[in-house]
Amino acid sequence: MSEDETQTDMNWNKRYRENMDKMKTGDIFEVADVVRNLSFKQKEKGLSTGEKKMLTNAKQILISELALVQESPQDTVECLIDAKIANSFKTFRMDETIPQASVSKFIPFDEADDTIA
Repeated sequence: MSEDETQTDMNWNKRYRENMDKMKTGDIFEVADVVRNLSFKQKEKGLSTGEKKMLTNAKQILISELALVQESPQDTVECLIDAKIANSFKTFRMDETIPQASVSKFIPFDEADDTIA
């Protein structure tokens, strides 16, 4: 195994553990952070099988919670989340500042034009 492969493997493991820790908190903002970060990574480089599964699980948790709070259908909420992520990705792209930033900066669910009816 080359040094680059070892470094990539270590980075993947670290990222996976950090995302799993965020998921275990039960904090919806942490779950949204996982959804955003993995969605951006998927758009830029693709995800491993484990990360794809984690993204699916995190996204389903986020959709369920928001649908419940907004009293909206899950498919409507999923479309809103997908649109927000796509817009955020176009605006900010993956760079060194995103992992430290707040999810609300990139997925502002409270804007009047984005309210779920």
